Amino acid sequence: MYDTRYIFITGSVESPHGEGVVAASLTSVLISMGFDAVAAKVDNYLNHSAGSLTTDVGGESFVTADDEIVDYCLGIYERFTGRLATRHQHITAGSIINTVINNDKRGTYRGEAVSFDHQVADEYVRRLLCVGDGDKPQFAVIEIGGDNGDSNSFLAFSAVKKMVAKMPEQCLVVACTPAVADNDEAKAAYGNAANALAQKGIMPDIVLAEQTGEEAIDAPEGMVILPASASIYQMPLAMAEAGLPSQLLRAFGLEEREAKLQLWQWLNNTIANAPNEITVALVGQNADFNKCSRSIDAALRIAAAHSGCRMNLQYVFADLLHSGKNIDALLGNANAVVLASGTAKMGIEGYVIAAKWCREHHTPTLGIGLGMQCMAIEFARNVLAMEQVSSEEILPSAIHCVVSSCEEQKQLHSMPVKRIGMFNTQFFSDDSIAKQAYGSYVIAERHRHRFEVDPAECRSLFEPAGMKFTGTSQQGFLPDVMELSGHPWYVGVAFQPEYSTTVGEAHKLLLSLVEAAKSHSQAEFGTIFEQKTDV
Repeated sequence: MYDTRYIFITGSVESPHGEGVVAASLTSVLISMGFDAVAAKVDNYLNHSAGSLTTDVGGESFVTADDEIVDYCLGIYERFTGRLATRHQHITAGSIINTVINNDKRGTYRGEAVSFDHQVADEYVRRLLCVGDGDKPQFAVIEIGGDNGDSNSFLAFSAVKKMVAKMPEQCLVVACTPAVADNDEAKAAYGNAANALAQKGIMPDIVLAEQTGEEAIDAPEGMVILPASASIYQMPLAMAEAGLPSQLLRAFGLEEREAKLQLWQWLNNTIANAPNEITVALVGQNADFNKCSRSIDAALRIAAAHSGCRMNLQYVFADLLHSGKNIDALLGNANAVVLASGTAKMGIEGYVIAAKWCREHHTPTLGIGLGMQCMAIEFARNVLAMEQVSSEEILPSAIHCVVSSCEEQKQLHSMPVKRIGMFNTQFFSDDSIAKQAYGSYVIAERHRHRFEVDPAECRSLFEPAGMKFTGTSQQGFLPDVMELSGHPWYVGVAFQPEYSTTVGEAHKLLLSLVEAAKSHSQAEFGTIFEQKTDV
């Protein structure tokens, strides 16, 4: 059996692209060399999982194919490597301590005094040895979240220290530092990184920094300087150029291999030089775009590249659309609009107004999760002229709750209803835009939502008026896809297509949206938005 080599990525939260991108990039380069490699993330917070963190605190999260809400970095790993991420690749301090306490209750430790240095550290080590989900990968790249100087990281570093001591030939520690511009900054960065880890009883094997200027840097021994990269997708190429993968292989006593990075070269060239550009307006709830919409941003850019064009993303804060007065300025230049997923009560009326504008202006539009729900609310209000239309999540007392935690869904769960993870969707007609994009009658996509567009409330009224439920859950009653007849591209989905995008394979539905955006002409389809909204 091939013994797994462990590469621990540690460092500063000030590093230019973050340790998540470093871990994902290094893993992708190792895979391009023909190795079986997997990346994993250790977080120091005491929450059991990322699912209990709000977006303001934890930023965007990610859903694995095995139904777990995890840190956003696992989405980067999956997107960079093309390897499905699993719950075993995300370890939190809270889940570790919970396991240790439960073990103690069951008598697993046979009356021993439970401590951080022994049982807790041993549980970390056990989890780290299982990041391949039962397989034994040749390389496991482990990102230790947070700053090396963070007091909360002592538990994770206790485990790293144990692993380095027990199997030194199989462990390397890489410390990331802030970017450096000259020799003096490089020496200082190296010293700071080494000192921070030395306080944890560990020494870095390699200190990694990115160069900010053009001046040649004579780096200290054991330090690797990466050429500056404006895009995260340049990082694998920068690593190969700097010789980092080869240096790691030599440190493990392995023969060097050639990294086959043609995919990354193509992607960066397309992003920078594609002759055509599309503009996509992304409507979201959070004023801080980076906290809530990074996955859909990345998925759209990759889809654009695979369609042979560059994407200009314009983020639109939904609350700015509430009055409807400035909507032409915010959406008028867009070739396509995406209504992003989110949680209710924030910016809902802005979403509804955006959906109305896109429907009337024949602008290609994709609504994801909450975006689809707001499409349903808008259609009921302004096409069907239904009174007091809302969502059960927002206004339970509304006369018509076209979005609800419906009885059909409750039949699927004994716990409080929420669809999280991979679920099948079935299509019924070849006329469906989504079905044509997928090329299949049954697909599997990741969900993360509690409320549904209510089929009992909507189906009999929506479909005769042109809003078709073209895709449903495998059981046949929960609407997963709805599409507007007579519109060039107006699709709402209950699932999260952005989670299934990789650098090598753009999502088929997003590719279809990009193609619609390329052919969309505001002058041909659009009319000036003068009608006062009645939402």
